Amino acid sequence: MTAESWIVGSLGVEKVDRAATEAIALRLLGVPRTAAVPLARQLEVSAAEPLHEVRARVRSAGVDTWTAALGNRGASHHRVWSIIEGEA
Repeated sequence: MTAESWIVGSLGVEKVDRAATEAIALRLLGVPRTAAVPLARQLEVSAAEPLHEVRARVRSAGVDTWTAALGNRGASHHRVWSIIEGEA
């Protein structure tokens, strides 16, 4: 399942904004709201990408990737996500 198909099916909308879809994909995976858009851009997440593939990319992204996307807040956001995922 892709984030786009989930949004269309769950919310009953016909067209979805790409940036919103990419951010929602990360939100579905537990990424904090303030990190979702910049991290989606940094990871070059596609709206058509299956969620399991996006999850694998987020899991493999280290603190450096989060910091590149979010600046000084990257390390703390990565830590929060790791706790949510049970990886901390």
